[in-house]
Amino acid sequence: MHSIGSISSASMDFKINIFLRQRWNDPRLEYHNYQDPHFAVDASLLESFWRPSMFFSNEKAASFHHADFNNHMLRLFRNGDILYSTRLTLTLGCNMDLRYFPMDTQVCRIIIESYGYSTEDLLFQWEKHNPVQVDEQLELPQFMLHRLKTGTCTSDYTTGSFSCIEAILTLKREMGYYLIQLYIPCILIVILSWVSFWIHHDSAPARVALGITTVLTMTTQSGNIGETLPKVSYVKAIDIWISTCLIFVFAALLEYAIVNVLARQCQDIFAGCGRSRRKPHFTIDPESRAITKDAVHHRCLRYAQRVDTISRIAFPIVFMFFNLFYWLTFIALRN
Repeated sequence: MHSIGSISSASMDFKINIFLRQRWNDPRLEYHNYQDPHFAVDASLLESFWRPSMFFSNEKAASFHHADFNNHMLRLFRNGDILYSTRLTLTLGCNMDLRYFPMDTQVCRIIIESYGYSTEDLLFQWEKHNPVQVDEQLELPQFMLHRLKTGTCTSDYTTGSFSCIEAILTLKREMGYYLIQLYIPCILIVILSWVSFWIHHDSAPARVALGITTVLTMTTQSGNIGETLPKVSYVKAIDIWISTCLIFVFAALLEYAIVNVLARQCQDIFAGCGRSRRKPHFTIDPESRAITKDAVHHRCLRYAQRVDTISRIAFPIVFMFFNLFYWLTFIALRN
């Protein structure tokens, strides 16, 4: 395995560059007249040899390499063994489960199956020692090759049973990109929406503009991440995160609506007291003392200010508990 290219969650496939080596025995080609245990055969004679018919059952696209010359190698051994090697670039399908995205682990397969010969005529087997060789410098942009194993997957059809082997790649997604590009910006946007709790309720343009900006920014983030993923019916981990952050910034905007309503009610009470012919009296202690209308207005506004004060404490605490629950749950599921 020379390299693994793009692994696309949107199209659920991955691109891989491999050296495919096949070895089989044809007793008609045995020779004893030469001392060399094997010799190279011109690849142009490839069509003159019998070859096992095989295909990649999960292939979406495939191509040979022809840089300078056709990348084929053919070698004949004394006992009639034939070693055939070629370089391929494949795009293979990979059924992904994105429920834990982007903290997910995916299992992708390279499936090689016989096409023209049933198990009565042809059997595929992996080499006993190191069947899949991986380049030591292999690096993936978003994934880590966690495990690689081989197995068999004989397939039964109406035309018979056909030999099949597979290489199983366990790929664990790296979190660095999503932490920098998604999670940290979302946390900062949510924190930014809390700034409105420290702005005076009379500054309606500032608080409304801040609330709408944070809501629109979170909506944009949601749209951007949605473009990179397939339209699946189940809920993903990233959907829970984006939706909760959107709820927090929207709740911060609604909080100002509540504060504004309370403040307007206070102004209406203050205006009503000013138009009254009699000076209003309110009972505020056992001695039933009368208070001035300025004191009435001040006391009324304290209810609106109290909502801001409570929000300054409640929003960060609830968001902190959500983060603890979210990260502990999905990290445990990831491991």
